Amino acid sequence: MSDAAGDTPETAIPRPTARVVLLTPSGHTLLFRAKMADEDTGRPFWFPPGGGLEPGEDHAQAALRELEEETGLTDVLLGPCVWLREHRARLGGRWYAVDEQYFIGQVPRPVEIARTGWTDLELQELAECRWWSMDEIAASEDIFVPRRLAALLPPILRVSTRECRSGPTDGRGKGVTAGGARAPRPLVMHCRP
Repeated sequence: MSDAAGDTPETAIPRPTARVVLLTPSGHTLLFRAKMADEDTGRPFWFPPGGGLEPGEDHAQAALRELEEETGLTDVLLGPCVWLREHRARLGGRWYAVDEQYFIGQVPRPVEIARTGWTDLELQELAECRWWSMDEIAASEDIFVPRRLAALLPPILRVSTRECRSGPTDGRGKGVTAGGARAPRPLVMHCRP
């Protein structure tokens, strides 16, 4: 008897995903903590907002929709895709082959996050969210996604202020907003799970 799709890592269900590395000019980034601890270390783990694509969406559209659902924010400038990440993960009792694109986004300062748009799955899986400084991430014993987040963020901060402030996309990788979501030109680097 063979395993059903999603029962094992080998039968993982494909899940194209978009995430937003949401930054402030002062270098704070918004991260969510999962209720379940990291399987390898048993420590809490934190990750940027985002989730799976819905039918007909591209990654940039999904990034903006997920950001609105998970934070209530609708006026975020979305910059280019900066990281690609592939991994296998359990979510809601099923295994997924996750293919992530990470976009940068910018807000002027840390803002209060609205959870009114959270789905049932997000309510089940997410414990909290908070704004982290670079120093706090570097000093923490918690796990971050991607694992090398503290090392990957400084170059992204330099890009975010340049790429996101230019407004809606012109087709050459400039920032996009909910009104004009087209996939920006990647400044991509692959990062390990």
